[in-house]
Amino acid sequence: MRRHLHTIPELSMEEIETSKYIEKVLREAGFVEIYTGLAGTGTVAVLRGVEDQSILLRADIDALPLTELT
Repeated sequence: MRRHLHTIPELSMEEIETSKYIEKVLREAGFVEIYTGLAGTGTVAVLRGVEDQSILLRADIDALPLTELT
C-alpha cells in the first residue's frame, strides 16, 4: 500500500485518487458501511461490533509539495 500511495502523491484537499484507493482497499477488506467525500476528500469506514465501544483511527493522506532526493 505504501509503495502504491507514493506513486500518486496529491496535495491537501486534492487527494481524489488516494481517496478512491482507500475506499477500494476498505471494500476489499469487507467494510460495507463507507462514507466518502467528507470535508472534500475524507473517508470513514464503520465496523460494527460490541455496543458502547469505539476505536477511531485517523491518518493524514496528503503529500508534501517537495521533491524527494532518495
